[in-house]
Amino acid sequence: MQPNLGMTQWAIPLGTWLGVRVRMNLFFPLMVFLYAHWLGWQLGLICFAIYCVTLVIHEFAHVLAARGTGGDAEDILIWPLGGLAFCRPASTFHSHLLIPAAGPLANFLICLAMLPAVLQAGVLRDALVPTVLPLHALSAQHLLRDLCVLTFAISWVLLLINLLPAYPLDGGQMLQAVLTRRMGESLSRPLSVRVGFWAGLLLGVAGLLLDHTTVVFLGFFLVVMNLGEIFRLQLEELYGERFDPGYGSDVGLSEEEESPRQPRLSLWQQWKQNRAAARRERELEERAAAARRLDELLDKVHREGLQSLTPEERRFLDRASNQYRTQRGPSP
Repeated sequence: MQPNLGMTQWAIPLGTWLGVRVRMNLFFPLMVFLYAHWLGWQLGLICFAIYCVTLVIHEFAHVLAARGTGGDAEDILIWPLGGLAFCRPASTFHSHLLIPAAGPLANFLICLAMLPAVLQAGVLRDALVPTVLPLHALSAQHLLRDLCVLTFAISWVLLLINLLPAYPLDGGQMLQAVLTRRMGESLSRPLSVRVGFWAGLLLGVAGLLLDHTTVVFLGFFLVVMNLGEIFRLQLEELYGERFDPGYGSDVGLSEEEESPRQPRLSLWQQWKQNRAAARRERELEERAAAARRLDELLDKVHREGLQSLTPEERRFLDRASNQYRTQRGPSP
């Protein structure tokens, strides 16, 4: 994704780490007051510090995945609702899928590393509930174990949130990568953000039923983000590449652009159109491959004689000959 969000203008640089510029939104430190309000100052500061560390690990996992799959990454932005790694994936399906998947995978590995401490503390059931903090105080006698338990709980929450199939979360980007491979980008983008809208709406309703303010806020945030993306895609479809939110009303249209537009195709019609085009492309590739093989066999007959052909090669020549007669039609 590209750093086109307005929050990048309110960020301070933290330096270059592993060749990546890291910036922090000015409002991010205010999150410490929210943690203190929830958990008290001592536990809140500790949980906020753990959250920052796991968040940085999560974002750098995206960077390493981008570089490992032929892409690259330039910036990481830490902002109040998490982190954003601005990566440029390679033009392969694996790159588009593995880059967003690397963040949740890093959280999963952190959870695995902390699991023995959670089992020792006997709080696995509470630690797996994302709306429950398994510890409400730290024990001086088991300080390291308690820190591991908190790290497990925070990383587990980050894992579950980022797997939600909604833009701009990792799950939404993974969903778009899969849909793009199956139906093309023109269909995958609007479909994935619609899925994200409904995922956010369901999450918000679940938060209301659970009486959990944070879940309601997260659902509302996803609904707003995906509605904005749906609106942006509709404007792109209407105006094409000429669309820019900064354009004034004096931008004119050419004579061709003023002509009536073709009726807008539905997603189903676009899918059928793309499928028919893909089928035609496969047929052309198969014909080209058959023609190449026919040339190779004719060259073999010319060099070694007809008896050098295998039974399978003879059958192929017979089929090719029959197809040629069918296309040519009956002789006069």
